[in-house]
Amino acid sequence: SVRDAISLLDQSKTNSEEKIETENIVKMLGLADRGKIYDLMDLIFRGMAPEALTLYKNLYSQGADTLMIFEEMIRITHFLSEIKILPSILNDPYIPELERIKGDEMSKQLTMSTLGRFWQALFNGFQELQKSSHTYQTSEMILIRLIYLSDIPPPSDLIKKIEKNKEDNNFIDNGIN
Repeated sequence: SVRDAISLLDQSKTNSEEKIETENIVKMLGLADRGKIYDLMDLIFRGMAPEALTLYKNLYSQGADTLMIFEEMIRITHFLSEIKILPSILNDPYIPELERIKGDEMSKQLTMSTLGRFWQALFNGFQELQKSSHTYQTSEMILIRLIYLSDIPPPSDLIKKIEKNKEDNNFIDNGIN
C-alpha cells in the first residue's frame, strides 16, 4: 500500500505542472466531491430533475466515475438512515463537519420509508450500472427513476387515502339509503 501511494503520488506529479493540487488528484482518480453528491441527492429527493441531471452531468464531465458517484450515494443513504435511527451518531468526531451538517439537514426532511424505497431503487440501479456497457446513459436513467420515485407517496399514505375514501363512500351510501 505504501508502494501504491508512491505510485499515485508519481502519477499526480506527472499530471501537475508545478504544484500537486487536490482537484487534480480527485480528477485523476475519478472521484467526486462528496459535498456535490449530497447536493445531487438533495435535488433528487426534492424532485428537481433538470437541476439534478445538470449537476450529475457536471460531475461526470469533471472526471467523476459513474460507479463511484453511485457508491457514494449508497454510503450517504446508509448514513442518513443511521442518523434517523441513532441521531447521536452526529456527535462522532470522525465524521467530517460537512457530512454532519448536510446529513442532519437531509435526514430531518426524509422518512425512513422514503429512505428505504430510495435505498432499494438505488441499490438495484447500481447493480444494473455494474453490468451496463452504456454507463452514462444507464446512470442518468437510474437518476430519473430515483427523482420520480420521490413523487410516489409511501404505502402508509396510500392506505390512509384508501381508508378515507371508504369512509367518505360509506357516508354517502348511508345518506342515500
